[in-house]
Amino acid sequence: MSRVRKNLPEEISEAAARWLFRRGAGLSVAEQSELEAWKAADARHASAFVDLERDCALLDRPLKDGRAEVVLAQLATRARRRRIRRNAWAAAACLILLSTTALWMTSTSRAPMDREQRITIVVPETLTLPDGSIAELRSGAQIRVDFSGATRAVALLSGEAHFQVVHDTKPFVVTAGGVEFRAVGTAFSVELAEKSVALLVTQGRVAVEKSVSLPASGIPEPSQEQGEALATVDAGNRVVVPADVPGGTHALAAASVPTEEMSEQLAWRIPRIDFTRIPLEEAIGLMNERNPGQMQMAIDDKDLGNLRVSGLFRADRVNAFVGLLETNFGIEAETRGNTIHLRKRR
Repeated sequence: MSRVRKNLPEEISEAAARWLFRRGAGLSVAEQSELEAWKAADARHASAFVDLERDCALLDRPLKDGRAEVVLAQLATRARRRRIRRNAWAAAACLILLSTTALWMTSTSRAPMDREQRITIVVPETLTLPDGSIAELRSGAQIRVDFSGATRAVALLSGEAHFQVVHDTKPFVVTAGGVEFRAVGTAFSVELAEKSVALLVTQGRVAVEKSVSLPASGIPEPSQEQGEALATVDAGNRVVVPADVPGGTHALAAASVPTEEMSEQLAWRIPRIDFTRIPLEEAIGLMNERNPGQMQMAIDDKDLGNLRVSGLFRADRVNAFVGLLETNFGIEAETRGNTIHLRKRR
């Protein structure tokens, strides 16, 4: 451990831990820029982040080798003995980060580090708009809605939002950073960053236009008239509008986005299940519930259902969940029809 890290103020260590956690859950373009700006603002910021990242990498092997319980206990003991808040933050950040791709278990016969059982379903804020359209807001996003005029007007004030638009004769217009996105019945996401606005169309077609005007307040207002055309974007495509697009008509080229990449870019919309020391049977039930109509899991050996599990998983990552069970915990899986059957490895 470097001398710089030993002398770090607690607030820097805590900030580094929070950033590491946020990155593990997935950062937007704007959030990645914010992280880089935070690291560049002070050499101690970058040092704290790199050191914590290295510590987490060292923990990764024991977790994958099935020795997580020993490592967790050692971390807890070390934090208690030293009574340094920074150590607790580092341990928590590493465990949360690693749990996005790793799972650890304890049988009911072993003494757990934490006897408290917790379940948290992490989902984006979802708003039903006056016309029945659905807006999903990524953490930190803010919108303002006004459907009283000739358009169904939404102003994205910060962050990223996904819109599932119901069909109507009135255009649905999202304004962000002086750019308007017009649709009728479609689905798309808009991300407002410091130096650009990005559009990703998941269904239908969206017209991208430069706003007719920007009020003195600096807060974008959807206009009643159509602005200067920049692009027309079809489903499966993305376009990024720089903040410095000048006046006049300047066509922008949309880029095709592969299905897998689109899924990753919109992964923040997928529920995440955060569970601590709950029975495997209950964890599987939660994941099945969040994936109706998709591949389901079932436990064939009753004893497996009593295993206590902890982790943070995307609800749609069933195969990753099953893969960890097979690789690390003496469980084998067999797929029959639409169900994955789990049993002790023979």
